[in-house]
Amino acid sequence: AAHAATISDLEGEMTEARAQFETLHSDLAKREAAEISLSAIVERQNQIEGQLKDKIAQLESELEQATTDSNKTRKTLAQRGEAVKAYRVQLEHERTKVENLEAAVARLTDSKFKAEEELSLIRTDASHVATTAELGESQSVWLEVEALQSSLAHLEEANSELRDK
Repeated sequence: AAHAATISDLEGEMTEARAQFETLHSDLAKREAAEISLSAIVERQNQIEGQLKDKIAQLESELEQATTDSNKTRKTLAQRGEAVKAYRVQLEHERTKVENLEAAVARLTDSKFKAEEELSLIRTDASHVATTAELGESQSVWLEVEALQSSLAHLEEANSELRDK
């Protein structure tokens, strides 16, 4: 009976040891699964970090390119602004030239009218002198007629040049 009690005790201990073994085995399996899961999580985290680093590098490159493009655009705009200023100065210079030419045309037109009036007076004087000469005036009258005709020819020539201008 002592052996039976001992066998019964040993069987109880063995059942208890098996239960502990099963519990430990189950815990070990859970731990291995957790380690595998943790390993997968760490690997995924490393992949994500790598992707984030690549994305950050790409964004930094894009930012650098955008900054370069922006600086080029600013430079181009500044150059165009300078060109516009230069064109405005040139335009003002051309306007001044036009105004000066218009004033010169007005002066020439005025001079032309004055020359035409003077020419008309000289023609009248020449006609009067010619009439007087025909009536038998002295030699000096003829000289005066010739001088007036010469002046008339010069004025007609000047008038023609003014018309051409």
